[in-house]
Amino acid sequence: MPRQAKSKHTKGRENPGTQKSPRAIESKAQVEVAEEAIRLRAYEIYLARSGAPGDPVADWLQAEQELRTRQKSS
Repeated sequence: MPRQAKSKHTKGRENPGTQKSPRAIESKAQVEVAEEAIRLRAYEIYLARSGAPGDPVADWLQAEQELRTRQKSS
């Protein structure tokens, strides 16, 4: 049976240059939470139209603006 060539890379090790700092991971989580909040608010705006035609992008932008305004006043 032929031998398999040894890999130059060690399994399970990350390249030190690709590790993320705790702050980067934390801010990414905050962005995801904000995006989910925007998504939920945009859906609420859609439901409030009761099936009337509308623009999903406008709903998203309105939701984003409302949540940013609410966040600034907190």
